[in-house]
Amino acid sequence: MQETTERDGFRLTNRPFQVPLDTSRLDPSTKRRVTICNLFVNHAQSMKDIARILDEHYGVVVQTLIEHGLVLERRKNRSKEVPVDRRKSYFRSL
Repeated sequence: MQETTERDGFRLTNRPFQVPLDTSRLDPSTKRRVTICNLFVNHAQSMKDIARILDEHYGVVVQTLIEHGLVLERRKNRSKEVPVDRRKSYFRSL
């Protein structure tokens, strides 16, 4: 089992991240995810700073790091997410 530490309120997996050799062949979405992971792991940037630097939503940064196994999910029960209908009505009120 890998040793875990904490940063930005999330437990880290301490999984290494290596940038692909030729990023020019990656689609823009993949390049963005690679950049987020690289800044977090290899340049020790905080999630908040990454969001600011890349002009990205904080939640997207967090979700990317979770999906790539670099931080652990904090939610106790991931299956209990907000129903789609409630999210739609929330955004309509903005």
